[in-house]
Amino acid sequence: MNTLVNILLVFHLLAMAYVFGGSLAGLSQKRVPKGLVHGALTALVLGIIMVVVREFQPEETVNHMKIGIKLVVALAVCFFAWRAEKRENPEAARPDLMTAAGLTAVNVAIAALI
Repeated sequence: MNTLVNILLVFHLLAMAYVFGGSLAGLSQKRVPKGLVHGALTALVLGIIMVVVREFQPEETVNHMKIGIKLVVALAVCFFAWRAEKRENPEAARPDLMTAAGLTAVNVAIAALI
């Protein structure tokens, strides 16, 4: 089970890195990168799967408050990534891209520090 969680964690981190890097790249390139929503949804789904797998391990305890906060932040990242991709004007998507990148960084900080 630990191997499964570690594999899921690697892909979860790669998806979050894509969202963070893609958002910042979109700011400098004046366009919204394709697949930003897919990266955010992949990170969200893999995070949920990791929590479910850890719940079934008797020796593991899950901090439900931390997971709840991370879930809300991840849903907000998905929303802002979706809204940025739907904008007609790339300049109008800049605040959404900045928010998605910032919330992704907040989510990583919550995971590492709490």
